Amino acid sequence: MIHREGIASIVLTLLVAGLLVFLARYFCPDYAIVHYLAYAIAAFILVIVLQFFRNPKRNTTLNDAFAIAPCDGTVLVIEETVETEYFKDKRIQVSIFHVATQRAREQKSNKRHRKIREIPSR
Repeated sequence: MIHREGIASIVLTLLVAGLLVFLARYFCPDYAIVHYLAYAIAAFILVIVLQFFRNPKRNTTLNDAFAIAPCDGTVLVIEETVETEYFKDKRIQVSIFHVATQRAREQKSNKRHRKIREIPSR
């Protein structure tokens, strides 16, 4: 599935990729290597944009002992901090290091949730 916010970017990327291929074929009709290079660049750009806006279906188990992260990755730190910009109060900050291959590793090992300790509220 693709996230709905990415549709415009994907369409724009398709247009730019198509324009790149068209220009390569129009200005260099006798050079096959230029055509293949244009195809490769267009495909690479399109794959990067599609990967960025992917929205995979998640199967989650609701449990008070689990924290469900808003993205794939590794939880680096869970700490209490003072948020001064909006809430102006003490909050619990969860820092997640986003890794593109983390999801694939989790699916292989079937470990989707990481148990965390509960931080008492004050």
